[in-house]
Amino acid sequence: MGSIFVIFVFSFLMLTIILILYFIQCCVTPARRIYERIKSYFLWNFMIRLVFEASLELVFCCVLNITYGNIFDYDEENVGVGSKINFYFSVFIGVLILASPLLILLFYNFNFEKVGEE
Repeated sequence: MGSIFVIFVFSFLMLTIILILYFIQCCVTPARRIYERIKSYFLWNFMIRLVFEASLELVFCCVLNITYGNIFDYDEENVGVGSKINFYFSVFIGVLILASPLLILLFYNFNFEKVGEE
């Protein structure tokens, strides 16, 4: 999960730079070109990679939590409420991850008419 933290810090810094350049682009001519280049790279390409990496780490965490954090291996009296919530949340997220290709397919089939050509 450390790499996700680094990416979020980098994202915050880049969004701050984009915000600053947005306000000064009217006064400084080169700022507009830099703003457009950073915005097109960061807000499209970078976010796709962020979603992919976050999904991979989420899958790893769910698999590890379901495998090693299994609440059924322990005595029922010694398992806390937080452990149960953590386990059930991992199972729920795991089911959503496994069902996501089907859900994406259904979404695009129902909304195919609304998708426009660019």
